[in-house]
Amino acid sequence: MRRVFESISRGLLLIVLGIIFFLINFGVLSWGFWWNVAELWPLLLILGGIGLFFSKRVPMSSVLVIFLIILVGYSMVFGTNNFDPFRSNFYWNNSNETRSGSVVLDTPLAAGVNKADVELRLGGAKVQIQGVSDDNNLALGDYVWGGGFVTRNPEFKTQQAGEKAKITLAAEKRNGPGKSELNLSLTDKVEYAFDIKAGAINGDLDLSGLKVKNFNLDMGASKLTLQFGDNGGSTEASINGAASEIELVIPEQVGVRIRASSVVSKSDFSGAGLVRDGDNGWVSPNYESSKSKVDLKIAMAVGSIDLKRQAGAQVRSTH
Repeated sequence: MRRVFESISRGLLLIVLGIIFFLINFGVLSWGFWWNVAELWPLLLILGGIGLFFSKRVPMSSVLVIFLIILVGYSMVFGTNNFDPFRSNFYWNNSNETRSGSVVLDTPLAAGVNKADVELRLGGAKVQIQGVSDDNNLALGDYVWGGGFVTRNPEFKTQQAGEKAKITLAAEKRNGPGKSELNLSLTDKVEYAFDIKAGAINGDLDLSGLKVKNFNLDMGASKLTLQFGDNGGSTEASINGAASEIELVIPEQVGVRIRASSVVSKSDFSGAGLVRDGDNGWVSPNYESSKSKVDLKIAMAVGSIDLKRQAGAQVRSTH
């Protein structure tokens, strides 16, 4: 049976490779597709480790098939799909393509607006988001990028109609590696729904001064601090990541309920005052009585989650 499975997986590997080369030949993918291996190679370790859980019953060819499929999806959404490794240095140094730049994020707050959707589509970036007391501006900040060749500049759009606003930032598409940085300040006068999809990011998402109704974060291998505040309402949040280190900072008076799942690591929030709520759940004793609540779902493939409960200058950690 094992030999049959190995034979099938090897056949699938050849089929997937053939399909990839067809996509390259017909222009759906470029040779820059293989450049993404440099960004996603740690995934091979993760998939190989999962294979070991099954006493080596999962052949390496199956691991490679899964890795290639993920690589194709990543290349379509986030990857450097147009990178041409056969370009000479002459063309690289004399190209008219943009190599760096910045976008000013400046949106006045329209009268009557009390809700805002924030949609961020980022690659690898350093991210700083904070709430500020500002009656005049909905969003202020900048987005800076550099390195590689940018085939599409970042796009920043805002729409405001009635009581609703929408802020959208789509990162540049580049050939080759580069660096990006987002600094964004948001007014505390409206209620927010965040939808963030990113590659490997690091930084500080300080939402403690904002009223956040919904928060969704999908990311690659990242390291960041995420802060929620005592905003007087309920926050529905979800975090999906791979090999990430997350520090959560939530005030003690806020009710917290967490559902956490991880392929390898297990999270223990008892040190932050939470108690078990089912197999993968944790809840704070004050959850039902709290005016402010955070309901958080976390799904991670290898990583660490550190919850800190903040009371003034005092911080209580899970460690």
